[in-house]
Amino acid sequence: MIRITDSPRHAGIIVKATKDDLEELYNSLYILLEKLDMRADGQLTESTTSVRMSSLCYDIRHAMPLEEDRPPVKQENTPLPKNVLSFITGKPVGLDASPEDEFATDDTGDDEDDDPELYALSGNTLCEFRLLWPEAIFICFVLNIYLGNYALLKNRKSLKGIDWTPAWVSVRKFQVLVIECLCNTVIPSKSKSIKNLFMDNLWAPFDYCTHYIDSLAIEYISLTPEKRIRLLGLLPSKTTNKGRDYYLLESRVTASARHHGVPVWEIDTDYPEEVDW
Repeated sequence: MIRITDSPRHAGIIVKATKDDLEELYNSLYILLEKLDMRADGQLTESTTSVRMSSLCYDIRHAMPLEEDRPPVKQENTPLPKNVLSFITGKPVGLDASPEDEFATDDTGDDEDDDPELYALSGNTLCEFRLLWPEAIFICFVLNIYLGNYALLKNRKSLKGIDWTPAWVSVRKFQVLVIECLCNTVIPSKSKSIKNLFMDNLWAPFDYCTHYIDSLAIEYISLTPEKRIRLLGLLPSKTTNKGRDYYLLESRVTASARHHGVPVWEIDTDYPEEVDW
């Protein structure tokens, strides 16, 4: 199961899941990428939105351990280890421990990760990756493109019937979990309008200047946790309502890309080296 929570200082989301769950999400995202962006020559069409989808896939892939890093699966007739991982908590438990010991917290009193639905069994490691809130919100809007609206799902041949596949359901579930986490984090008065924005509008960022999301993210993480919470409820509308700041930045990025002879998505944005999550 995938679990998404707000980071301690409201900088972004923390995504936790088993390796198998992340692998399913990764493969599902790539299937949707192929359905919409695959060219006749077998290469993916690059755009500002497909680059962001690829970036999400990169984060997921690098959150998963390499095969050689995975703990070995116990074979029959091999000696039992001194500790096994609890089915309830995912933490090491001595073989002589009583069932009550599985619910005991450690000396620090921090049992935030003792989630019975997220556990690390041998061969299926618990993984984690993080996204800044402005990026996570934008990704949810980008997913509207790849999940498709009613007309696109009905009329585009490559997408017909995809909303009845496990891949589509997996990606939609991830999108819903992010939005649910957002609505549970913002001040209550903003929650309903945010949910309506995603449910009713189905706005999709075609040809969007994603450097604006980078600028929002840099501004956002420079704030105190208290100010982040106040701004967080405004980020979805700031993303969709392109104002003067957006068009000024888009003009500068386009001019820079033209000057260097590269696509706009190859113009880099410098982020701070450290984030106070």
